[in-house]
Amino acid sequence: MAVAVAVAFAAAIAFGLSTALMHHSASDAPEDLNRPDRLLAHLFRQPRWILGELASLTGLGLHLWALSLGAIVVVQPLVATGLVFALALRAALDRRFPSAHTLLWSSVCAAGVAVFLVATNSTNASSPVDDARAAQLIAVGGVVAFTAWILSLKAVKRHSGMLLGIAGGVTFGLLAGTLKATTDTFGSIPAVLTDWPFYASCALGLSAFLLNQRMYHQSSLHSSLPALNTLNPIVAVIFGIYCFGERPSSGVPAAVIELTGLVLMLAAIYFLARSDEAIEAVS
Repeated sequence: MAVAVAVAFAAAIAFGLSTALMHHSASDAPEDLNRPDRLLAHLFRQPRWILGELASLTGLGLHLWALSLGAIVVVQPLVATGLVFALALRAALDRRFPSAHTLLWSSVCAAGVAVFLVATNSTNASSPVDDARAAQLIAVGGVVAFTAWILSLKAVKRHSGMLLGIAGGVTFGLLAGTLKATTDTFGSIPAVLTDWPFYASCALGLSAFLLNQRMYHQSSLHSSLPALNTLNPIVAVIFGIYCFGERPSSGVPAAVIELTGLVLMLAAIYFLARSDEAIEAVS
């Protein structure tokens, strides 16, 4: 479990670097690039966006490694702390000191991580994915994400951001679950290519990528970032418990402590995502 935790933090740092580098290009794209193909054609000509994507791919590889080593209920909340690293990295790139607001909530997040890890069951393991339950959860989550996306097309900018954040958060959370299922077949390429999690991950990954670019290009980040960054780990934890049979720490006291740490982490991520400094880090 210790290795899984270390790799999850490395993935969070890589995703934070990606955020600090990549979305500046997406937000600066001309407003008339509404079609995904035209937006992507523009972004692929931006060096900073390409570097950000390379960092994102590195984070994805580390994320997969962490999921193959540990339970999703432990790994995904830690990966979600990437926003904290994004703020720190952006401040370093700008050669300035983080604001008091960022330092406060980053400290709360660090405290939450510490409490969460102290109480986490180090022997928490995943059973093989329950295909029927996974299909149910993906179907429900897919309907929620698709509905939020459709509603965002006609909503005002502030509401559009929140709806796109909901769609993105749900999609990224489901993606973490299917990636975890994919790691179960890593020992054999034919097994990976003939099982459903790989193709579900490809579909969810593409959807999450397009939603992410649209969110940063056309929505209010003050409303989209909090929804995206809090729903992602929540949906992933639900996936781990419902589809993989993962359980919180044994015993009520340990479970309460673990939940307290998780709530502190999510609250810190939410308030960090609402800050002007977070908006600057991804714009």
